[in-house]
Parts: sequence; structure tokens; C-alpha cells
Amino acid sequence: MKQMKRGIASITDFITSVGGQLVMIGIVLATSVIAYYKLFATSDVTLLNTLMNETRQLRSNGGYGTDDYSASLIAGGSVPSNVTVNDGKIYNRNGGLVTIKGNGIGFTVTDADLPIKDCVKVAQSIGTPDLQSTKINNQTITGQVTAAAATTACTADTNTIVFTTKS
Repeated sequence: MKQMKRGIASITDFITSVGGQLVMIGIVLATSVIAYYKLFATSDVTLLNTLMNETRQLRSNGGYGTDDYSASLIAGGSVPSNVTVNDGKIYNRNGGLVTIKGNGIGFTVTDADLPIKDCVKVAQSIGTPDLQSTKINNQTITGQVTAAAATTACTADTNTIVFTTKS
């Protein structure tokens, strides 16, 4: 009879152990998925910040003119290696085109095809008072882009944001 109790105890301990391991695997997977989606939006913010900082270093004495700076940024190695570049064009993680064009003294950065959640995150993170304006779809915001303003403007399935710098 003692052997029977040991067998049941071993089976119960084994099932408890496997159950605990499955719960731990589930927690790790859930955390990984959440981190991936948070990083996904943050990567667009990082990409735009990098492109804007690198473009500022390409300014000539007369400003930026009306040139497209995408090819210069690609050729100069200014585009992060994890970003898709094809035929001289830069694409965000959602597959939307990112363009950098001169606008006289300043320049514009256009980020297209953003889903609502990424649109809000990018607009709020990049849209600071240091910019001349932030245009989300057809709504232009001057100064700080608040979460409320970004949420109001980012209403399409795919959104486009245009950041215009002062210089």
C-alpha cells in the first residue's frame, strides 16, 4: 500500500510541476508580445528622431531648398540597419513611406500608413513646440501635440503625419 501512495504522490507532484512550468511559459510569452507591440511604435519614434537629427546635419548655408534628402540619408548610412530601404526610399515598420524633403529654411518629414495607435504615439512623441507644425491627416497642430489632440486627429485606418521643422 505504501507504494501506491508514493505513485499517486509522484504523479501529483509531476502534474503540479508541469502546470507551473506551463504558467511560467505563458507569462513569458505574454510579456514578449506586449514588449513587441510597445517596441513596434517606439521604433517609428526612434526612426523619425534619427532621420530628423541626421537631416539637420545636411543643411547648407541657404537652408534645405526643396530637395528630397532620402537618398542622401541612405547613402550616408544614416538610416538604421533594421529599417526597410528599397529603390532609394525609406519605409516604416508598417510598410508606409517615410520622406524627408527640404522646405526652404526647414524641412518636412512625412510618415505614412500608420495605424491609429502608432499615429497617436508618434505624433505625441515627435510633435513638440520646437517644430513649426505637425499635420496629422488634414489637421494641422502648432506647438505641442497632446495625447487628446493626436487621438482626435488620428482617426483613419492608415494615418499620415507631416512634421515641419523651423530650421
